[in-house]
Amino acid sequence: MKTSNTFLAFSSFLSNILALPTTTSYPTSQPPSWRITNYTEGCSPGGCIYSFNIASPFTPSSLNEPGTNVAGKMQTCNNPSISANELPGPGKFTLVVQHEWTTREGVTYFVKGNQTVEIGGYPKGFLVLESEVSAIA
Repeated sequence: MKTSNTFLAFSSFLSNILALPTTTSYPTSQPPSWRITNYTEGCSPGGCIYSFNIASPFTPSSLNEPGTNVAGKMQTCNNPSISANELPGPGKFTLVVQHEWTTREGVTYFVKGNQTVEIGGYPKGFLVLESEVSAIA
């Protein structure tokens, strides 16, 4: 019986060790991000239109990406692999950015992030951290 209890305790210990989450490390000191530059916005009572430049080491750079905050969904940018949406808020807005691509093996990846920014002071620049990654095979 003592052997069974020892075995049970050891197997319980191993299952706890193997169940520990693993961490993902990034090749740089911070997670990948998109650099948003020349962000401008113009608003009327009907909504706002915006445009920006986007660049990242992992995403093709794209210039003058237009959009509107009344679409209510992600909008394809001039570069079709990038989409964005602006979510309005009191005194602030949140820019949501997504990069989508498909590998030769047919796996489609989606990388998404968002950043909340104060309204005004245009043109402005800021970083959007890549915070979600998903794939469809």
